[in-house]
Amino acid sequence: MGISRILTAIIMDVKEIGESDLLVTFFTKEKGKLIGIAKGAKRSKHRFFNCLDLFCLVSIELELRKNKDICFLHSCKLIDPFAYIRESYTYFVIASYIVELANLLFPIGVEDEAMFQLINNSFELLRKNFDAEKVLANYEAKAMAIGGYRINLEKCQICGRAYKGEGMGAFLAYKGGISCLRCVKNPASAIILEPHEIKTLRLLQSPLFKIESSDIELNPSVLKKIRNILSMHIVHILGTQLKTKKFIDSLFPAALQAV
Repeated sequence: MGISRILTAIIMDVKEIGESDLLVTFFTKEKGKLIGIAKGAKRSKHRFFNCLDLFCLVSIELELRKNKDICFLHSCKLIDPFAYIRESYTYFVIASYIVELANLLFPIGVEDEAMFQLINNSFELLRKNFDAEKVLANYEAKAMAIGGYRINLEKCQICGRAYKGEGMGAFLAYKGGISCLRCVKNPASAIILEPHEIKTLRLLQSPLFKIESSDIELNPSVLKKIRNILSMHIVHILGTQLKTKKFIDSLFPAALQAV
């Protein structure tokens, strides 16, 4: 017998199994990413009604099975449909990118409430018409940091000299951080960051920094430079490009080419 729980979750992916069942991937506040089978969900008018649409915030009653990756879903109650996401192509693309990155970063059952809150907060910011590209930059930076892949901005990744917030730095994707300019053999092949840009990236990675309540200056050129760095970092860490990235790039063209 498994353990029955009621968890708060965001629906990330839904696949059909047979005539009436669904395989659901969702990120929970309490248990991280989980995958569950919803028996008879396609025909249900009560247990799962209007609850298993992509991006919905729900309360799920489920049965966790010991040493098993897949749980059983018993019922579901809708908390917030985030319907605006499915009504807008732009928001649908952004939300799809958000859940794909979370899905790749986190194995099944790794608890991380901070990641759940980041996804939920990103959806809330989009609903409030907050600048979508700023939401993306904030999400990418924090998601990578929460997943254990923070860009190292504290010291040169080649010589080890501490960065004290003065002077320019060069981002090196293969090093996962910045280096001082004297250590870069070919500065033209790196992305050069001004001190205020390094400070901004450091803030975006911080769990304490709230972009919606900050008066930090994030002009379009700085924003695109930081997003380009984050994109390079994500590809280097994951070893692949996200499937939704090409759709994101069609909405927000990169200002720089990844090196």
